[in-house]
Amino acid sequence: MIIISGADSYRFDAHINHQNFADYRNIPYKFYSDITVDNGVITAPQFTKIYAILDAFKEHDQVMWIDDDAFFINFNFDPNEIFAQSDKPFIVNQGANVKSQHRIFNSGVMFLRRHPDVIKMLEEVLTISEQDKFENWNNDWGSAKGCDQPRLVMLTNTKYQDVIEVLAYEEFPFNRNPRQSLHRLSHVVHFHGPQWKKVNEIEHYVKEKINLYSEKIIAKVHIKRRPIYKWVGGKFRRSNPIAKKFIKED
Repeated sequence: MIIISGADSYRFDAHINHQNFADYRNIPYKFYSDITVDNGVITAPQFTKIYAILDAFKEHDQVMWIDDDAFFINFNFDPNEIFAQSDKPFIVNQGANVKSQHRIFNSGVMFLRRHPDVIKMLEEVLTISEQDKFENWNNDWGSAKGCDQPRLVMLTNTKYQDVIEVLAYEEFPFNRNPRQSLHRLSHVVHFHGPQWKKVNEIEHYVKEKINLYSEKIIAKVHIKRRPIYKWVGGKFRRSNPIAKKFIKED
């Protein structure tokens, strides 16, 4: 097994966190900052994730992909436990608040086994144009915006239904956004979606909340939520805190 990530640059220093987690768990790790295909640079850098997984399959039977805007915050998490949940070759986490019966998931964290159908599916992702994607999209699958994720959702809801296992969001918390990761047990905090892609937002969270060299969350976390007031002692008093201490002990 190997844990991999990648992007066209080291945008958020997530590779430091990933490497330390991998070392702690005694699992190999590789960050794909550049990829060559057939002795040439890839022609579709937006699909770095797909190329990286296909490359990792050359030497590894099991691959965990984690986006470069996702961070491990629970070093006691064992990725092998996810592979043990299913014998399917493509294991993902259900998207947040998804109630649809369709296979809707987030591709920011994925667990893949080397399997002919998975390799074929990944290679097919690279051939689907934007026009083909939108023309064949089913609105029940959620949003068609994006690169690899909507293409994977489309393929696993049509041609490759037998390869995928979508684990319940609440039961397997390995892909949560920042707000949810602070309220619930989480293994990974992931700044997925446009609302979390602001560089200053991610950098602030990383620098102030996550110690890249350990699993600790080290700062006071401000949780934005609507204030609740109650009538106490002859006046309205705020009953819910605007911040809480969230420190993970060793």
